[in-house]
Amino acid sequence: MLEDRRLLATLTVDTNLDVVDGSDGVLSLREAMLIANDSSGSTSFDGISSTDLADSIVFDAGEITAADAIVLDSSQLPDVIEPLDINGILSGTDRVKIDGAGASRIFSNSSTLVLSNADLSNGLVSGVDGGAILNNGASLTVSAVSIIDSEAIGGIGGAISSSQGTVNLSGVRLSGGSAVGGGGLHVGGGNATLQSFSSVFNNTATETGGGIHVSPGASLTLTNNVVVTGNTAQGDQGGGGIYNAGTLTLDGSGGASDPRIEVTANQATGSLGSGGGIFNAGSLSVNDASIGVSLAGAPSGNTAQRAGGGIEHTDSSTLVLTDTVLSNNAALGLDAAPGNGGGLHVTGSGNVSLTRGTIANNTAAEEGGGLWNDSGSMTIVGTSISANVANGDGTEQGGGGVYNNGGTDQINNASILNNVATASSIGNGGGGIFNDGSLTITGSTISGNLAETGLGNGGGILNSGGATLNISNSTLSSNSAARAGGGIENSGGSVTVTGVTFNGNSAGINGGGIHVSGDATTNIEGGQFLTNEADQEGGGLWNSSTGTMLIDGALIDGNTASGDGSDQGGGGVFNAGGTVTIVASTIQNNVADGAAGSGGGILGDAGGEITIEGTMILANTASRAGGGIEVTSSTLELTQSTVDSNATGPSPGNGGGIHLTDASEVEIAASTISRNTAANEGGGLWNSAAGTLTLTNSTVSSNEADGSTGGGGVFNSSGGVIDIASTTITLNQAPNGPGDGIEGS
Repeated sequence: MLEDRRLLATLTVDTNLDVVDGSDGVLSLREAMLIANDSSGSTSFDGISSTDLADSIVFDAGEITAADAIVLDSSQLPDVIEPLDINGILSGTDRVKIDGAGASRIFSNSSTLVLSNADLSNGLVSGVDGGAILNNGASLTVSAVSIIDSEAIGGIGGAISSSQGTVNLSGVRLSGGSAVGGGGLHVGGGNATLQSFSSVFNNTATETGGGIHVSPGASLTLTNNVVVTGNTAQGDQGGGGIYNAGTLTLDGSGGASDPRIEVTANQATGSLGSGGGIFNAGSLSVNDASIGVSLAGAPSGNTAQRAGGGIEHTDSSTLVLTDTVLSNNAALGLDAAPGNGGGLHVTGSGNVSLTRGTIANNTAAEEGGGLWNDSGSMTIVGTSISANVANGDGTEQGGGGVYNNGGTDQINNASILNNVATASSIGNGGGGIFNDGSLTITGSTISGNLAETGLGNGGGILNSGGATLNISNSTLSSNSAARAGGGIENSGGSVTVTGVTFNGNSAGINGGGIHVSGDATTNIEGGQFLTNEADQEGGGLWNSSTGTMLIDGALIDGNTASGDGSDQGGGGVFNAGGTVTIVASTIQNNVADGAAGSGGGILGDAGGEITIEGTMILANTASRAGGGIEVTSSTLELTQSTVDSNATGPSPGNGGGIHLTDASEVEIAASTISRNTAANEGGGLWNSAAGTLTLTNSTVSSNEADGSTGGGGVFNSSGGVIDIASTTITLNQAPNGPGDGIEGS
């Protein structure tokens, strides 16, 4: 029988003993590998040898069962130096078990090794790489193999390490491994593929890459159903699931019935550990994968102490995410670490592209619940960013959905929904987005975001000092800020809004649609401000004492400011002393409904300057004064415009169209003041004792004052100055008092 088996390409192992004995009548795995390594045929055990250049090793199911592990005798099996195929299938689904006994590595490959249908365990090396398998720049194929509880003490690759060459892993399970880097797998060079229902779980690295470590110059692809979960990196760099310094591709778009790629429930636990799921210091491409989605019976997301709960992306590296989900990850911010970028954190000038993805339910201790960008370029296209939370309470913290720290961000056709910045300090907020760099948004929806708690600003967007925001053809709706800027807070930066709809946004104090703080510039070109609300001032828009605001071709309709003070209100627009220019716009149906609220359409306060040209101011109402416009110690130039059908309430109810308080100066030219109503005085216009009102080439008609002191068209308080030239004042009424046209001196 032995003579019949000589020189065959297939060697059958028929003992689970790890022995080398040429006369015991059985063939061990170690003996079979020694034979396979010698194609000259000179190596022989029990008369068995081989001259084949490519041998196969199989196992006798009649002699070896699944319960009979091959336990190595404290030394590694022979290094593979000739092409070899080892198939550990026994019977049915049973397969051979090979145990390194916690004393040695199991396999080393310097040629071509194909290993299938085996369970490896307890491999151990110290000071070198590859606890269970080492690939020495050769070709390694492993399929339907589990490798558990293997360790590279002081080395890299607890289960497998490949220095160069080609590695193909299919249907493998790498679990319980530990190493300095790559507790499960280390790709040190060459190309590797991990695919076909493989998993890397519960491995640990004392430094980087709890599950997988990819070194510079190496390439790894994960495809066709791979799960990386429950791994831990304990060092101050991180990469709980994967650390990449080479080229890493995650591609779940294949044609398999379940092609998912999931990286979830991994941890970067070092005091400055980043990248709970993935730490990228090289080139990373992710297509149709999930970073942080729950698995049955597993924690939900990846976590990092410092930054990048899902992904940390570093300076000068490249990241492309397509059809990818970043969900339920967290940047914890413990042990004095900042805790930024719950889903994704970018350090330095790294560049990022996100297309058709979902960024959801991520949390940051301070900034960027979903995404945090430093000084690089981030492009977001067709992506949903929703229900993320930033918990920072310091100045210039927040950004529930996105935080841009100084980079260049572009957001196109995206949805920024229901994100939260739990702000408690002034200058903090940005429920949807916090921008401290350059941000361009087109064709996007920003809705339901919240800057909550105390002094939170910018429910939808907070644009910080010196930052630039350009937003066009987009919608901001139902965003809310505890303090100011329900839609947008522009805090000393530059904002240009083109063709944007602001609908149903709210502020706990000022600026339901937009609030401007400091020396900021705000340009509004077209678009609509609809049904926005502020608890005190500027239901639609609020401009600061040093701000400059241009409104050109916009519709400001149905907004409400509810401040009770006589210097509060401005249902449509409030100017707190800055410069506001309004051109070719319509301001209508706005309300200042506080107890003494003023300026239903517009309130200009504190020495500011307002210029209005070619604009319709229609059907606005105020409780106290200035149904259309209230000007307090400020200047107003109104040209080629119409102030029509505005009204005041009874508190006291003066100036249905326009009301001047204190030493205000108003010049009206080539305009129409018509069909306005005051509950008391000045149906069309009301001038204070210290005010100056000039009317030129205009018409004041069909206005009504219902109080006993009259002034249906114009009311001039004693001491006030009125200059009227080439103006028609007609068909006005004061049914309960004197002066249908003009009353006062």
